[in-house]
Amino acid sequence: MSSFLSTDEKKALFLVALKEFRGNVSAACRVLDIGRSTVYMWAREDEAFEEQCKIVQLDADEETLDESVDVVQEWIGKRDKQAAEWYLTKKGRQRGFGTKVEVAHTDNFDDLEFPDEPDDVEGWELGDIAGEKPEE
Repeated sequence: MSSFLSTDEKKALFLVALKEFRGNVSAACRVLDIGRSTVYMWAREDEAFEEQCKIVQLDADEETLDESVDVVQEWIGKRDKQAAEWYLTKKGRQRGFGTKVEVAHTDNFDDLEFPDEPDDVEGWELGDIAGEKPEE
């Protein structure tokens, strides 16, 4: 980048590049020949610049998410089973779809007693843990 530009002009160009590269700091730095450490220093020293970077990155994330949803919905429209399953596990949780079961509990576990050794539990043998069959 030209050394004839002021720091403020370089920051402004960086923000344009950051937007162009969808919030990718490394790519924006590379095209402008600015070190990432320089950008992070600018952000530490200039709260307004830091905030502008965050806004550009959030906007880029939202745009990418919107485009991704469009693609997934297009695949679902073409009867892509894997895309439909993925979408349901991510977006269909409130309707009961998903790969995890969430359990809410109100029990107090402070009163539970656990044995110090596996031998303290009837029917539990050390060989069972190692995958060995107990002797009869």
